[in-house]
Amino acid sequence: EAVAKLAQQLMSRLADGEALVRENALLGLGQLAPLWEGAATAPALGLQLPTLLGALVSCAGDTCDAVAEAGLEALTKLVTVLPVTDVQVIALNLCFRLKASVRRTSPGVRAASFDLWSVLARRFAALSEGDAALAEHAHGIVPALLAHARDGHRSVRRSASRALAPTAGLLQPASEDLASVLARHGVEDRSDATVDDLDALVGLLAPLLAQHFPGKLTLYMSSAAELFQDEWPRVRATAAVVAAAFVSQLSMRERARTNGAATVQALVALLKDEEEQVRSRAAQALGRLAV
Repeated sequence: EAVAKLAQQLMSRLADGEALVRENALLGLGQLAPLWEGAATAPALGLQLPTLLGALVSCAGDTCDAVAEAGLEALTKLVTVLPVTDVQVIALNLCFRLKASVRRTSPGVRAASFDLWSVLARRFAALSEGDAALAEHAHGIVPALLAHARDGHRSVRRSASRALAPTAGLLQPASEDLASVLARHGVEDRSDATVDDLDALVGLLAPLLAQHFPGKLTLYMSSAAELFQDEWPRVRATAAVVAAAFVSQLSMRERARTNGAATVQALVALLKDEEEQVRSRAAQALGRLAV
């Protein structure tokens, strides 16, 4: 009974006007996550799982970075222990939230976003029939994972790199060669990976993804091009190389029929970026396309 009252009180503070109160309420709910394992105790605590999960997803988008990070961490703990069928109810909303969260200026929020995605991908990859919406998000997040593997903050680089292998589990039909490349990349801490390391990985992945999922090339290119507007120069610079790697999988005629040509034009625009490293990598990427 005491735990039930605590959980209900913490839930009631998620809408508090003070950010510190919201943050601590989320941290408290995260500590209670083991009680929801198997989802058997939620009703006993007077909480409905959809209500709780929906509230946490909302908190993950809080304008206060500390609150958003705490919300993402609480969700990660719950997603780890809850049955996948319960998480499936909010999976799509969670994907939209994560897409926005990885663009936040706070390194803690970006790292927590990739950590949550990693757990989500690992849990859903175990489903025999998979989840179509989550699989689509998995394809779309690949360029972001690659670009943020060169993020300006080590914690984000580590989280993005570690999320690559679980993501491969959602890409269906499964590809052993693709999974092998991503698994090797995620075995060790790759937060100190050099530009050459990342270029080599992108060079391996782009042809494999194009071979196994040719219908997703437009998604890969558009997702990479979205990162050209990212706040962090290292992310923009790496996104240029990632985008060019996918464009290179298309013939000139195919580029004209898809968003390949538009992606090339966006790369040309990066030549005027205020940061030297972005201009340099954009020039390098265009050179590989013989533009």
